[in-house]
Amino acid sequence: MPFPPIADDAHDAELEAIAEARALPAVRALLVVRVLSIVAAAVLAFALRHDLRYALSPRSMVELPANASTAELSAHAHRWVSIKGIPGGVGAVDYRRPVQDSSIHRLAPLVERADIFVEVRLPDGADPTRFVPPTSVSGRLVPLDDGGVRFGDARGLLERATGRAVPANAFLLETGAEPTFRAPGAMLGAFALLVLFVQTGLWLGQRRARAS
Repeated sequence: MPFPPIADDAHDAELEAIAEARALPAVRALLVVRVLSIVAAAVLAFALRHDLRYALSPRSMVELPANASTAELSAHAHRWVSIKGIPGGVGAVDYRRPVQDSSIHRLAPLVERADIFVEVRLPDGADPTRFVPPTSVSGRLVPLDDGGVRFGDARGLLERATGRAVPANAFLLETGAEPTFRAPGAMLGAFALLVLFVQTGLWLGQRRARAS
């Protein structure tokens, strides 16, 4: 016996309720994953906010005098600057980055400027005791306590290694770092922002769809 014809607008509320109940755990799991990804992306973008700020800063280099005041340094924080001065050996710390190459990096204060530390990369194979520092340094200028992920423990490293207190308003100059989105921190920060915007848009769209 054939089934009677079904109207185009016919629906079974009970079957729809069963289908929605079966899909609910998956919807909830997707919502949890989406919210967690939004939170993680927001935290990462906030941690790398200064890397993004530097990547967006002007490409013109700022020339600063050797006797630049704290106010002048603060005014050009997170900018590409050049300072005439020699990284000294007294109070300097040599170290290696565990997740990068095996080159030796040196964090050294400028001669007669205990409040400006310069990170320089020693040439491969160079003897740290015979390294001749440059007389002028250029790169990214940041407050020592605002160095982001790469220099988050710079103050602690210096104070543990030298046994001396670092000035409260100290600055760090990362030599060779130009403002560009090719830098790892800027690339990761931009990716975190992209994930944040996409996932937030999808979450808001999902909420509107459920409300309607």
